[in-house]
Amino acid sequence: MTSGLSISPEAEIQLSFDNIKDHHQIIAFPSNMIAMFANNVDMDQPIQLAVGQRTADHQLQYLAAHYAADGAFSRLVSATLTSSSQPGLDVFT
Repeated sequence: MTSGLSISPEAEIQLSFDNIKDHHQIIAFPSNMIAMFANNVDMDQPIQLAVGQRTADHQLQYLAAHYAADGAFSRLVSATLTSSSQPGLDVFT
């Protein structure tokens, strides 16, 4: 971690996972856990690696590490995702 680590205030946002399977590989593990990786990684482009665990029918605890185009760590995002349109977060199964 870098000495410039900062914590942003909690914010509620809207996300859509409709096209995520088109360009990401989602791997399911026991205990309702998933890992998500880009299908293709282009050189000199930022990348995100994510893992999650379903903690309730409509909830996913999510952790994503972001890396800049030069490979340097840029940020870590921890979030609780709640689905209102996909019971059980079926998009991840």
